[in-house]
Amino acid sequence: MLWIASERGLFQFDGVQFERFEPTSSQALPPRGTHVLLALPDTSLWIGHFTSGVSVIHRGKVVTYDTQDGLPGGTVTAIARDSGGTMWASTTRGLARLNGRRWEEMGPGVGYPGGFTEPVLVDQRGSVWAVGETGIYVFPRGAQRFQKREATEPGGRGSRVQWLAIAPDGSIWGVQRPIGLFRVADARGDPPSDGAVAYADTLPFGVTFARGHPAVLTSTTGRLVGLWLPGTSSLPGSGTAAGAPNEIPFSRAAGMSGDRIMTALYDREGTLWVGTPTGLDRFRETKLTPVVWPGQVNWPAVAADANGAVWVAARNAAPSTLFSVREHVAPQLPAPSTLTSIHRDLHGGIWVGGEPGLWERKGDALVAVPLPAPRVPGSPVRQQVHAIARDRADRLWVSMVNDGVYRQRVGGGWERFEASRELGRVVASVITTDSTGRVWLGYPSGQVALVVGDSVRILTVADGLDVGNVLAISVYGDRVWVAGQSGVAALAARGPFVRLSTSDELRGVSGVVETADGELWLNSADGVTRIAAAEARRALTEPGYRARYERLDYRDGIEPPAPQIRPLPSAVAGTDGRIWFTSAGGVSWVDPRRMRRNPVPPPVQLRAFTVGGRRYLAGDTIRLPPRTTAVSVAYTAYSLAVPERVRFKYRLDGLDTAWQDAGGRREAFFTNLGPGGYRFRVIAANDDGVWNEAGAAVSFRVLPAWYQTAWSRAFVVLLVGALGAAAAVLVQRGRHVRWQAALKAQYEATLAERARIAQDLHDTLLQGFAGVTLQLKTAELALPEEPDVAAETIMRVQRLARDSLREARERVWDMRQTDLGSDDLPAALEAIARDRTFGAGIEVSVSTTGQRRRLTRSVEDAAFRIGREAVVNAVRHAGARRIEIHVEFGATTLRLEVRDDGRGFTPEQAEEARRKGHVGLSGARERAERMGGGCEVLARPEGGTLVALDLPLVEPPSSLG
Repeated sequence: MLWIASERGLFQFDGVQFERFEPTSSQALPPRGTHVLLALPDTSLWIGHFTSGVSVIHRGKVVTYDTQDGLPGGTVTAIARDSGGTMWASTTRGLARLNGRRWEEMGPGVGYPGGFTEPVLVDQRGSVWAVGETGIYVFPRGAQRFQKREATEPGGRGSRVQWLAIAPDGSIWGVQRPIGLFRVADARGDPPSDGAVAYADTLPFGVTFARGHPAVLTSTTGRLVGLWLPGTSSLPGSGTAAGAPNEIPFSRAAGMSGDRIMTALYDREGTLWVGTPTGLDRFRETKLTPVVWPGQVNWPAVAADANGAVWVAARNAAPSTLFSVREHVAPQLPAPSTLTSIHRDLHGGIWVGGEPGLWERKGDALVAVPLPAPRVPGSPVRQQVHAIARDRADRLWVSMVNDGVYRQRVGGGWERFEASRELGRVVASVITTDSTGRVWLGYPSGQVALVVGDSVRILTVADGLDVGNVLAISVYGDRVWVAGQSGVAALAARGPFVRLSTSDELRGVSGVVETADGELWLNSADGVTRIAAAEARRALTEPGYRARYERLDYRDGIEPPAPQIRPLPSAVAGTDGRIWFTSAGGVSWVDPRRMRRNPVPPPVQLRAFTVGGRRYLAGDTIRLPPRTTAVSVAYTAYSLAVPERVRFKYRLDGLDTAWQDAGGRREAFFTNLGPGGYRFRVIAANDDGVWNEAGAAVSFRVLPAWYQTAWSRAFVVLLVGALGAAAAVLVQRGRHVRWQAALKAQYEATLAERARIAQDLHDTLLQGFAGVTLQLKTAELALPEEPDVAAETIMRVQRLARDSLREARERVWDMRQTDLGSDDLPAALEAIARDRTFGAGIEVSVSTTGQRRRLTRSVEDAAFRIGREAVVNAVRHAGARRIEIHVEFGATTLRLEVRDDGRGFTPEQAEEARRKGHVGLSGARERAERMGGGCEVLARPEGGTLVALDLPLVEPPSSLG
């Protein structure tokens, strides 16, 4: 993290937010102001105070040393640690080193004069360097005394060195007023062979080094000077000459946070931080290098030259509208006042178009090329060149804003080109030629015209081309890229266009460059998009695949959007391998072979673990109280280069089975947590996708409530098991009781039915055979004297016997048949009634009311038996001519009525029948009562009998079978 000391306190910064350091009351920092800071690899922070004293913060604890601990008084000016781990501190009153718990002041006894000391540093060999009032002193590693460096300062003894710094190559550099920056010693610690001043400045303040970056000299005059010093590091890709300064005017007017530089620091990612009295400024190397113009440039167009340079033409610029750019910007004078297009032909020639006019560059001059006459002679509308191209036959193609497309004739002059009747005089957004002789024209309608010789082919959506307004066409061998307002598509040697799909929609792409190894660079409304070669190939060959990409924007050295109208295209490949991009306000370039990458994985830290508003300190395992269900964890990662692009993933072991992609969010929330152990882990990636797989972690345990413990769960399980067993026993017992009752009821019903049948058999067979006996006796008496009477009597006996046998068979059949089969109750009663009345001339009618439906078997069986008994009685005893059966289906009851028009009966006759054992209808009444209903046998006033049965549709428990 970045530690910042200010008059308002001590702050830490993770690149996203500032946080004041707030130790506990017992660990508070002394209120003495903070002057210098030193952060060590063991995460300890050493603080030098204004009014004497040194404090160290380590693992949340604060230890402070003061004069009573042997530290010289005065303001602490510097803190350092030597190769043996010993701490050194310089103050305005002397120099000391920490020996155990006490500071040992350096004095004449060890060769040091004492007094004001600033600064102190340790070189790569372990030697301690200090600047006293009388010169520079060195304490070699393992030595017992300081050694004074004589005559190392260019200004001599009368001018004090203000600052010492160690360069990446191990050499020591000093800052001295009014001399400037000079080398004090080489990497071996020896005086340099020459005492030349590397950079002269009358009011230097300090110097800062970092490997691979320029030395930064800060000045009290309000300048920030970047220097590439000889021997300190390799030169940058921009080719800045060794020692050549790059000065930045540092002031509020220049956009800085203040007018004076207080301190400067390179962090480990190469970002330069500059502190001022009123703020903090950040400088870093971007992936794209913006071109610095001598003046204002608006809407530039760019074309590659043969020598690695590019030509830039601008609509509005100063001091010129045409520039040559390689390592420096070179205005080309004279130039037209407004340029709107530029083109490099197949032979390397440069053509520029403006408002109005067309010019060819020849040597250092621009030669005008006559344009076709205006469509309307004398028209006040000025012609404006939108696009230029030159084909392999050396014919020029020009797209005019107000007049469409023209091409040169072979013999000279211009002719109008109309790709189709539909396109007519429409302006072409872009014109591209390739080495095979083809000419490609893109139109705002989304169509592309391919011209080969005298043939023209129009490519449309039917060919897979669906990119909207065409803004760029780039040809690379047998592959053609077409980009537009709504996407990018590729056309291979054979087959239709294939749309390039990415995870995010590509919008307003006006520049396409494909490198030699297949990497794809796009300039669009959202910035510059880089797609790796493998991703581009996969997106074009695998349907539905969305290519991963890298998006570069204002944080990387370019200000979107890319041009959407003109000049186009907005991206070109230079002959030296660099790719150049244009935007609304300038030009930037990148060398894909040397593009800056951030290799440093960001350290991850947990900032807060909060439960119910209470913050916990991360320990071995945090124990949370019972019934805790919600937890929040705040975390961060220290990547200060582009902190907005730091990405996080986290998972909660014990809950999650996979990593959760948090994007840039720096806090995680969990709810509905149950008792148990958990471990929160978080990892992070820097702006270039380099992940810190180790990350940070914290373990915690949610304690169970009494009802969530193992013994309580066991008790509940046992209790539930016991209750379940008891319930099962009760249910089984209840089933057994009901089964016994039902079996008993069924048995009793069967016995009653058999008794009834037996009684019926008794009535029928006994009476029948008694009659047979009497008739046979009569026949016997009449046979000698009246043979005819005997014969007639015997015939009656036969009929009587047949009737008795038939009725006995019916009674036996009645006892066995109890199932209605597939018929419902009305159909079954109708069938039995028609069977019993067959051949007897008795009319049968059946009617129903209510919702006719099947009922439970017991209800249907009881109703069927009783109804059948009523029908049989009506046929056998009543002498009826008509039988009516009516079934009423109610919601909870069933009513059955059987009416006949027979002779009827009186109450006395009914009682007499019961006493004599005729139990048919009385048995029906008993059966109905057992079912919870009732059965009545009534004499009808108009003659005949009514049997009325009422049964509930829900049976009483005793009747359940």
